[in-house]
Amino acid sequence: MRPAAITGLVLAVSATVPEQWSCRCAWRAAQDQTQPPEPAIEKPFNTHFDHLRDRRPDAAAVAALGDALSRL
Repeated sequence: MRPAAITGLVLAVSATVPEQWSCRCAWRAAQDQTQPPEPAIEKPFNTHFDHLRDRRPDAAAVAALGDALSRL
């Protein structure tokens, strides 16, 4: 559920007010409070292990991670 928030946006007098903008709460903000924009779909952060799994089969990735952890 979207949290209720009011965002203050400071603009120059000559600036055009955008239809939507990024809010500090990570949601999209808009002028129309009755119809808020849909949340932006962002690709989640990939860890080193995720990148390893993209390049290798699962068994090889787990073995490589085990080797790296044993060296710590």
